[in-house]
Amino acid sequence: MRKILLTLILLCLPATLWADDPFIGTWNMNPSKSTFSYPAPKRFTMIVKAVQGELECIEDVITAEGKVIRRSYRGKYDGKDYPLKGDPTMDTISFTPIKENKSTYVIKKSGKEVLRGESVVSEDGKTWIDTGSGNDARGKAYTFTIFMERQ
Repeated sequence: MRKILLTLILLCLPATLWADDPFIGTWNMNPSKSTFSYPAPKRFTMIVKAVQGELECIEDVITAEGKVIRRSYRGKYDGKDYPLKGDPTMDTISFTPIKENKSTYVIKKSGKEVLRGESVVSEDGKTWIDTGSGNDARGKAYTFTIFMERQ
């Protein structure tokens, strides 16, 4: 009986660890509060879930030109690179915790950093501000602040 109980506790532990993660949820960009040094996307939606001890993220973006991009990735707050799918300009992401409601991330393409940012969820859990910078395919620097609201 103890083995069964211990097994159940261990199986449920990863979900418990993520249960209080403030990033979990569905988020939509508020364009009027977001800033970009490049043409702003028309829409940006992010869905974050806890799946098998990892965060699973799906990002749906409609670019300023109307192109649809769906990025997806799964990983942990451990600074390790995890595969990122759906965007030809990037192929891995890593995230590192700073505080309960704050983390940093690095996105790479073929092992080379292309983007670095910081994500912060407000104390009340209603907003997520994502700030970052990088270089486009031509090497031109860019910055952004994406203001997202929980749905």
